[in-house]
Amino acid sequence: MKRRDLLKSAVIAAGGALTLSGCKSEDNPNTSKDDSDFLDIKPKQTDVYKLSAPLTFDHNNLDRLAELNQKYKKSQVEVLYNNIPWPATEKFNELFQTRRGENKEIKNVADFNQYAKHATDNGFKVCYLINSPKPFNDRDIKDLLPDFYKLLDDLYEAGIRNIKIASPQVAELINRHNKDFELTASVLFEYHNVIQYKYLLNLIPNIKRIVVTKDENQNFKYLRNLRKMFPDVTLEMMVDEGC
Repeated sequence: MKRRDLLKSAVIAAGGALTLSGCKSEDNPNTSKDDSDFLDIKPKQTDVYKLSAPLTFDHNNLDRLAELNQKYKKSQVEVLYNNIPWPATEKFNELFQTRRGENKEIKNVADFNQYAKHATDNGFKVCYLINSPKPFNDRDIKDLLPDFYKLLDDLYEAGIRNIKIASPQVAELINRHNKDFELTASVLFEYHNVIQYKYLLNLIPNIKRIVVTKDENQNFKYLRNLRKMFPDVTLEMMVDEGC
């Protein structure tokens, strides 16, 4: 079965509510000819394909994505995601977030928000990544909590309300400080069982989006069961490697 047919089948299996996640490295942010070809997929049994992609720190790239959204009405880039590459210390990065790039000019939320605001002004949603899956204990994070909570406060003040997580511990810290964020469960959870997600959402009810484990992208029974179990949660499927 061709890749496009698999994607269409997955969307149908998920009840037409599946978001596709693409991946572009910051080193090569320009949209390739294959991207426009991919955006030209014409769904048969769903209204529109909604896509996620990295928020590159490049205003020209953001304008190009907006142009593609205008051109391809059946395939829309909906969510752009990234984080501050160097928000605090190496230990902070290790415990709380994976890096999408090494643009050291982006040093704080104000720098990040230049691009986030450009994105939202063009109709995109912005998701901030705090998505390290590494477990930690209270001793590990004691000295890091002031920086962590300041990051949350700065994001909230900048109008960013969506955070992608890969750890229930991080979600607990976020909700302990501010319960108004909507959370996305990262593909890094690597859950292969619907019951695992049921437990996770019972524990963290403000998870509004799940990025499905990549190994289950073609498990249409699994996708249907997720849709039935969580009808109000958006399901996102990763379609590219190395993201």
